[in-house]
Amino acid sequence: MWLALTSHTSYWTSNEVAKVMVDAVRLTRRQVEAKKRAEAIAQLD
Repeated sequence: MWLALTSHTSYWTSNEVAKVMVDAVRLTRRQVEAKKRAEAIAQLD
């Protein structure tokens, strides 16, 4: 994924690249939080 991003960077403005990276970070954080919640629920059971 990151390789694809860097190869397209020349066509994009740095602003668009930054937006994509921020979205990716947000998505990753959401997945981490969901995993933590699932583990916490599993421990309660």
